Amino acid sequence: MIKFNSVSDANTVINKLLLEDSLWNSANDTQYGNYTVDQLDSIDLAINFDEFKKFREFENLFPGFVSKRKSLETLENTWLNNNLTGTDPDNLDFTFDDAENTVFNNQNKFKIGTNIYELKVDGLYINGVFQGDGGSQFVTNAANPCISGRRHNFYSEVQVPNRKYKLKVAVHSIGIRSSAKGKVVSLKLKSTGGYKRSRAQLGVICGGNIYSTNCSFNFAFGIRKPSPSGFLKRRELKVVYRQWGAGGQIVYKTRPNETSATFQLASGFSANILLF
Repeated sequence: MIKFNSVSDANTVINKLLLEDSLWNSANDTQYGNYTVDQLDSIDLAINFDEFKKFREFENLFPGFVSKRKSLETLENTWLNNNLTGTDPDNLDFTFDDAENTVFNNQNKFKIGTNIYELKVDGLYINGVFQGDGGSQFVTNAANPCISGRRHNFYSEVQVPNRKYKLKVAVHSIGIRSSAKGKVVSLKLKSTGGYKRSRAQLGVICGGNIYSTNCSFNFAFGIRKPSPSGFLKRRELKVVYRQWGAGGQIVYKTRPNETSATFQLASGFSANILLF
C-alpha cells in the first residue's frame, strides 16, 4: 500500500492528481472544441485517448501496486462488455472519486505514518477501529437521523437510442477529507454488443445541506460543473464540495433526502437523484 508521511502530504498528492487530471482533460477539450461528441469518440479511438492518464502515470510509479481505481476500471470494462450484467463496479466503489481511489490499494487501504486507513462498506476504519463517522447503518439521532459514508446511483435512459447515463451522489469521509459530490457517466451501446463509455454534452450539479460531526446544521451548498452554465463533452463529469482535515476532525454528514445530484444534457434533458 502507499504510505504518506503526514495528512498534509496525502491531501497534497490527491489534490495534485485532481489538478493534473483536470488540466489533461481540459487541454483535450480545447484542442478539439469544435468537434461533435460522435467525432470526438472517433478521435479518441484513433489516438487512443486515455481520460485516466494522469492517475495511471501516478500508479505506474510504484511497481506491483494495484490501486482501487485500476481494479474498478478492470471490473467496469468486464461489466460494460457483458451488457451491464454481473458485478456492478459501483457496488465496490466507496468514494465515486478517481483521485482518492488512486491512492487506495485494491483492498481500500493506504497508510499515513503508522496508521492504516481503510474504507469498508460500513465506513472508515483506522488501524482496524471503526471511526463511527460513516456507513449505511450509522445514525446520530434515531428520531432525526444524520448520515455519512452514504452513496447512491441509478440509470437514466433518455429518448436517444442505445444511450444510458449513470448518475451518482455521495457524502463521505476518508478520514483526511470529507466530500459531497455528484457524478455522471455516459454509456453507449456498441455495434458489436456490450457498452462503452462515450462522450456527451454534460453538466452536473450537486447540492444540499451538510451537518457537522455532532449532527448540527453546518451549511447549505449548491455547485455546478461547468460553472455557472454550459456543458463539457466528456465521458464522465463530477462536481465536488470538499474540505480536508487531520484524523477525521472534519466529517460531512447530511440527512436523508437533503442532498442530491442532477445531470443535464445540452438537449435539455435532466435527471435527479436523492441521497437517502
